[in-house]
Amino acid sequence: MSKCIEKIYSVSAVIGNGVCYAECAEQGAYMPNVNLFTNGILLGNAAWCDAWLPEWKRLGLTNIAVSVHSVNRWKQAIAYGLVPLTITPYGSGYSGPWLNPETGETDYKYPVFEDIFANIRKHGIGVRTTLLLRRGRG
Repeated sequence: MSKCIEKIYSVSAVIGNGVCYAECAEQGAYMPNVNLFTNGILLGNAAWCDAWLPEWKRLGLTNIAVSVHSVNRWKQAIAYGLVPLTITPYGSGYSGPWLNPETGETDYKYPVFEDIFANIRKHGIGVRTTLLLRRGRG
């Protein structure tokens, strides 16, 4: 019996020259869909995607599932710790989107979903989303 029953790739398995995938295939495992689950932050960078996604696809990656806490970029940034928590004498909280000093534009710290999805699709990899349900406000 094959010990490779998981169809979900970790980044380390993909980067590691596909060793996990190759070992499973040698044991007779058939994985038509190999999925990478991610927060999507790096996938907003087109140059990063151009450097890594072609190789990952060659190694067998078929889909990337981006975890979504909120369609609001600011709330995504908070969920992934991209925004520093502001602590004041009156308590702690998040101050909201701020201006990027270099561009003068509002900086949400999380990439635009459309950019993430376009960067993935550009390399012929399928896009999925995983909606994460949270208790309370958010």
